[in-house]
Amino acid sequence: MKTTSLLAYMALTANAQGPIDVVPAPTWSTFPFTQSKHPVVIHLTQYPEENSWKITGLNGTAAGITCSRKTGDYDGHFGEQPAETCDLKQGGYRLDCLDDFSDGWHGGKMVIDGKRYCDDFIDGHKKSVEFSICNDPLPITQH
Repeated sequence: MKTTSLLAYMALTANAQGPIDVVPAPTWSTFPFTQSKHPVVIHLTQYPEENSWKITGLNGTAAGITCSRKTGDYDGHFGEQPAETCDLKQGGYRLDCLDDFSDGWHGGKMVIDGKRYCDDFIDGHKKSVEFSICNDPLPITQH
């Protein structure tokens, strides 16, 4: 009986065409990341009819994304408002907090992903801040 070393066998059969396993149904992967929702919530204290805001995507997959509410949209609404429909994707953004009467948001604020913005907007017509949305972390498993 003739024997062949394992390394020699691997070298001889590396380019051999043998049976190929076929996946019966396509599989989908969310690699390298998934993108969850990033809630945008405004909290109003005084003179909500004066408040408005605009979010503008600056770079990454955020480029071209714009969300806003105009003056008067919150007339008569106080406290935490329902989350806005604003599909934020990965990238950089500019948030413009606006006040028609030029005296700030009187303690109001915008909360995005749990982080507060414009809570120090106490004077003027506009306060601009930049923020980023990052990829969701990859799930870590022990397999």
